[in-house]
Amino acid sequence: LYEGGVCDRNTFCTGTTPAQTVAKLVPYAMEQWGKKAYILAADYNYGQITAKWMQKYVKEQGGEVLSVDFFPLDVTNFGSTISRIQNSRPDFVLSALVGGNRDWWQHMTYVLPVIPKRDSVDRIYALSALILDNGTLFFCDTHVNVDPTAEQVAEMTLLAADAVRRFGVVPKAALLSHSSFGASNSPTARKMRDALAIVRDKAPELEVDGEMHADAALSQALRDRLVHDSALKGSANLLVMPNLDAANITLTALSASSSSPTVGPMLMGLTKPIHVLTPGVTSRGILNLTAIIVLNLAAFVVLHIGFAWFLFLA
Repeated sequence: LYEGGVCDRNTFCTGTTPAQTVAKLVPYAMEQWGKKAYILAADYNYGQITAKWMQKYVKEQGGEVLSVDFFPLDVTNFGSTISRIQNSRPDFVLSALVGGNRDWWQHMTYVLPVIPKRDSVDRIYALSALILDNGTLFFCDTHVNVDPTAEQVAEMTLLAADAVRRFGVVPKAALLSHSSFGASNSPTARKMRDALAIVRDKAPELEVDGEMHADAALSQALRDRLVHDSALKGSANLLVMPNLDAANITLTALSASSSSPTVGPMLMGLTKPIHVLTPGVTSRGILNLTAIIVLNLAAFVVLHIGFAWFLFLA
């Protein structure tokens, strides 16, 4: 959507403008519901311009604009606004509101009371994926835990490995660090070594190794120069980071420097499948997560209710 009101040299915008969108919407709304409109809009370029077009088309169709209210991007409490709308009794509301780039975790606080974590896990975690030309890379924890303990790193590794399997991919996990195979005795290096020991104890069949640099995780040749008996063969496809900063920075840097689509974040450890979209999600990202949650739900129904009920619901 091109917001309009911008003139940049050598820039050609061919997408839909607010005027083109509103030109179809307003006559339809007035035909369906009536002539009195209440307008809500974000208080920046897009919202201000769109609100002007809304007012123009409402008046051209012989309608009445009861009010035009503008809101900053970070407003989340619309209680008084709802009261004003109810008192004004419009036939319909036109909204050009845009959500702000709020803390992703804040939205999680609305989810957890409704769909809690599983009793068998200590925390919930976020898994994200980047679809590259030579395969898919999974990253965790990209959004939830700021500084997980060794036990939590181990737990997220096991949950992520299960999630990777559900994509039909054999997980090859690497626990990443600034240290490679004992080169450093820093707290984060020790944490990743402790996590590896826990993972190997709980899932000896999982192909996993660490702690190691990211390049060693992705290059068998480099890894072989560091250790000769690594349990990880080939290139890792699941990168487990020591903290949220490392995971999120790595994911967003790789995503921004390439045209590769990002999938996620996918929440792990909840009693039912649910995912919270990030503020910058694209239409393709919404489609990807929707498809994933449908598959998650199908698996959940089959596991907890039965295959016959799944066929009935389908």
